[in-house]
Amino acid sequence: MIKFTSHSFNKERFYWISLIILFMILVSIVLINNVHNKNKLVDIQQREEELIAEIEYFKKSLMKKEQLLQSQPKLYNWEIEQLKKRGLKEPVKNIIDDLKKRKELIPYQGMRFYPESSIHVLTPKWVYASLDDGHICGQMLLRYKVSRKGDISWEVVDSYLGR
Repeated sequence: MIKFTSHSFNKERFYWISLIILFMILVSIVLINNVHNKNKLVDIQQREEELIAEIEYFKKSLMKKEQLLQSQPKLYNWEIEQLKKRGLKEPVKNIIDDLKKRKELIPYQGMRFYPESSIHVLTPKWVYASLDDGHICGQMLLRYKVSRKGDISWEVVDSYLGR
């Protein structure tokens, strides 16, 4: 039979108790870390769902804008070809560029055709353009003709200035 002295028994007991306490601390740290990681995972999953919803919103928004762009009046390919035969290499660009140079067509002082993206060649005869001076906006409807030499002449059909 093994006899323990009180001193060695207490020493061994101390080591075991210390080992158990250390083990419990480690288990607690692991559990706390696990709970923290689960919370992070939930946060990440929620953020992922939010981002997916945002992506879907932007997709729908982009599709609506594309549909709107497709529904806007524009020149047909055969009309573009006719304008090319009259000397315009890039008809829509050439018409817009020519109009931007014609500031004398604007019946309001200090206004300019702006932004360029709001100048629309509607048909082989009509152009819609927005005006701006930085404070006041307006719109114009213009008629144009392309001569056989590729020169463009303009006529203001109507204009409106917002106040």
